[in-house]
Amino acid sequence: LPENEEDLVLKDIKPPEPVYSGVLTGRVAGVIIVLLALAAAIYLLLRWKKRRHTIADIIEEILPEDEIALEAIERLRRSLEKSADEPDQLSCRQFGLALSEIMRAYLEKRFRFSALEMTTDEIIHFFSSANLPDNSSSGSMIKEIRQSIGEMLEDLDLLKFAKETRSRASLMNFLDASAMIIQQTRREQASSLEESPDGTESKREVA
Repeated sequence: LPENEEDLVLKDIKPPEPVYSGVLTGRVAGVIIVLLALAAAIYLLLRWKKRRHTIADIIEEILPEDEIALEAIERLRRSLEKSADEPDQLSCRQFGLALSEIMRAYLEKRFRFSALEMTTDEIIHFFSSANLPDNSSSGSMIKEIRQSIGEMLEDLDLLKFAKETRSRASLMNFLDASAMIIQQTRREQASSLEESPDGTESKREVA
């Protein structure tokens, strides 16, 4: 005891320790672990999706744009053939949207301009004002093909926005005309003989 009674101070009793403090700490740690695991899973998923997108881009860069477009047209043709009923207004609109995107994507890659972001009038203006050689043998544009592209996109706009309905045969004609435009404007591979440095002739493909 203190020698001086005045130094004797009564202190409050220390409160009891929480019985469940250890349990609560464990629960908090568990929640943190779950959140970290969830964050890691989201990160891996985003990386996986990004990798898939990159692979798809690489494939599109490797394959010629005409092959990509023609294959998409054939898929659209098979889908149309499988349908038992005649096209209604909704299916005609969906057809117009799909074929318009196929053609715009092809034109964008083939002639290197932003066709997917342009209106039909802007695309027609591009082809009328662009300096494209009128030489079909080199895979370039000629006057008739320029006109066909404009008419094709305008007709597809009617399906997309004017709520027009066409027969199955009419939609098939759209596909045939689109495929013909692609075949007439595709990059042709021409073979030429070139003399190599050692004096021999070698064959080279020219796009």
